[in-house]
Amino acid sequence: MENSKQNSFMFLAVIALSAFTIQGFLNGINPALGYLMAEYPQYSVNTIMLVSTLVSLCSIPTNLLFGAIVNKLGFKVTSLIGIILVLVGGLAPFFLTSFPVILAFRVLLALGYGMVFPMGAALTSAYFRDDVQKARVIGWGNTVMAASGIAFAMIAGVLVAIGIKYVWLVNLIMVIPFIFALVMPEPKTEKTESAVAEKSNEKIGKSWFFIICYTVLMIFMYPYFLNMSSVVIAVGGTPVDSGLMGSLFTVGAVLAGLIFGFLFKAVPNRLICVAAIIFCPSMFLFAYAKSILMLDIMTVIAGIGWVLMVAYMYTGIAISAPPSKTATAMGLIVAGSGLGQFVAPYCSTAISTFFGQSGNIRFPIVVCVVVVAVLAIVLLVNPLKLVESK
Repeated sequence: MENSKQNSFMFLAVIALSAFTIQGFLNGINPALGYLMAEYPQYSVNTIMLVSTLVSLCSIPTNLLFGAIVNKLGFKVTSLIGIILVLVGGLAPFFLTSFPVILAFRVLLALGYGMVFPMGAALTSAYFRDDVQKARVIGWGNTVMAASGIAFAMIAGVLVAIGIKYVWLVNLIMVIPFIFALVMPEPKTEKTESAVAEKSNEKIGKSWFFIICYTVLMIFMYPYFLNMSSVVIAVGGTPVDSGLMGSLFTVGAVLAGLIFGFLFKAVPNRLICVAAIIFCPSMFLFAYAKSILMLDIMTVIAGIGWVLMVAYMYTGIAISAPPSKTATAMGLIVAGSGLGQFVAPYCSTAISTFFGQSGNIRFPIVVCVVVVAVLAIVLLVNPLKLVESK
């Protein structure tokens, strides 16, 4: 009986983790952006960048509607439709030469991406009732997401070397989660009239804290990603060093995903404080580092702290949201992330100007440290009662 439960857990975990691979897919096309600029010199750099940024922006509507779509169609059908849209929108440019038409298909891909991006965490919440199991699988999911992001970028780089149009074939990787979606068991839900009536009155409740908190954190964290290469150049680094920095942050993300489940079991209500102890000093030292070696070391440590916080936000929703509202909450937190990334440059500029730090590429990183530290202090004094103490 114990083996049967363990096998069932692992099967459902693998299904959920396959959905997390999709989250690592977003930046897979980035290695080709420079080559696309050479291929379409008549378009501005910002226009070419839409190949990447348009996906984040145009996926927000389906992120917001994710809960409603899942409640109407179910997890399995939603996954299949979303992945099909990603495949069609992603592979069509292989046969096209018109850049505006390529962008139109990227919008189609974005709509599908918005339907499947929240799926990994939503499935985890729907499949598992034990809070520690949820945390463990979400932690593994962040590791899978980070590793798949590296794999997508590497494969895209190889395809670009063959020919610019071949980079679109990286989207064929989506066939793998499509196969898993075909064998996905639909999570069990209550079908009685009383259950339906009760669900209609359920609210997202405490999940709003995690949605708003993650959106705010993304607003202040995203300038780090935007300014990373500038900080590297400021200490005498090269574009190769900047590329390595992104990989090292992902290494930290992988490590965080592996240890998240254990940390959550140990300190479920104060994990944000633990993450902040790791994140804040490393980010501050990153901002004022004078050597590439110091930047590399701090990047790995900051990656661990950041992904621990991200995993905790998703786990918080998985635990706190009513089962019937989990999909809606997951869609909202993903939409919040996209919104945060979009407004981050404007907020960063406004804050830097207000404090007389315009042009200081390190200042937004310090602001991020302060925001995370304040959040950690607040939660240290008033810890979240996510899991009842035993």
